Amino acid sequence: EKGYSVGLQYSLELPQGLMWFELSVAPIQHEFNNERRYIVLSNDITQRKKREDQLQKLNHAVEQSTSSIVITNLEGNLDYVNQQFLKVFNTSLEKVIGQTDADFFDQRVGGGLNKNEQLVLQNKHSIIFEECISYDGEDHHYNVVISPIFDECGEVIQTSAVASDITSMIQKSNIIAELYESLEHKVQERTHQLLEAK
Repeated sequence: EKGYSVGLQYSLELPQGLMWFELSVAPIQHEFNNERRYIVLSNDITQRKKREDQLQKLNHAVEQSTSSIVITNLEGNLDYVNQQFLKVFNTSLEKVIGQTDADFFDQRVGGGLNKNEQLVLQNKHSIIFEECISYDGEDHHYNVVISPIFDECGEVIQTSAVASDITSMIQKSNIIAELYESLEHKVQERTHQLLEAK
């Protein structure tokens, strides 16, 4: 209808595999023997489509993760949080993006996270630690990994934090420790009874 088209994408199954192309069509301004003619440009975008597919897969993995994932800029502002973070803290992107750890968390947690982010920025390597965060009236224990994000030149441009809730694991560990202590006490009692019976 318009006589031109830009950005139409199509795929072809070729001997070397699936290839993607972007097609642009435009009319040639001069008519030849009263015929309209067009120029057609086709650009191979296979590598771009592969990168887009990889980014889409990464996006799905991050957004569907059961761990809370946060990206913080060099000034300490939250640039990105995933859906799990929003769900856990019952908040929205509008209330989080641009905030600092200290704005969002209490002073102890916010200060600790900021200190660890600064260590990552200075040392340019990941750190792992446990953090206890209170919300919904309960303490939740997290295994947190903060890592530097590098640009193409090897400069740190952001940090990422991946926090996995280990509360149930710690609770189970505490139960096992209590059972072990109880069993140890019973063994000592029974040993004492047997020694007295001799």
